[in-house]
Amino acid sequence: MEGRQVSFLKRLAGTSLVAASLFCCVQAAEQVRVALPAPSFELKDLDGQLVHSTNFHNKALIVFFWISTDEPCRKQLPVLMELQKKFGDKEFAVVGMALDPTGPQAIKPFAEQHKLTFPILIADYKVIQDFGGLNAVPTLFVIDKRRNIIHKRVGLTDKAVLEDDLKAILKK
Repeated sequence: MEGRQVSFLKRLAGTSLVAASLFCCVQAAEQVRVALPAPSFELKDLDGQLVHSTNFHNKALIVFFWISTDEPCRKQLPVLMELQKKFGDKEFAVVGMALDPTGPQAIKPFAEQHKLTFPILIADYKVIQDFGGLNAVPTLFVIDKRRNIIHKRVGLTDKAVLEDDLKAILKK
């Protein structure tokens, strides 16, 4: 009888060890995050010219989905222009994806009045879906030079958070 108890305890200990190992592996797997590839896009700018995602080859990007009448979106604009100025345009670009239902006729005067320093493209349903859909505006996608989505930020995002994102991507 004693031999059976020892055998049972050894099997139980072995099973517990396997279960603990699997638990650790599952926990580690949950901590690993694989970056999704950023979708390609081809959209018109405020002048009606087609702009393709390849225009931003070898640059880190912040793709900014916004509406000109939304207050948090308006507050995000100066932050993005400051980042564009700080990080320059050789390695980094901000791309605005305007969602205004009235289209370029409303956005262009707004962009000129607010002296926006980055390209504004007219977003369509396809690009919204290609980026995984939107739940709110503003929504920003931080994309590295290899075209991987590093972060999706929903809502007004602090400048320091975006600076940290860009410093990590650009190694500055």
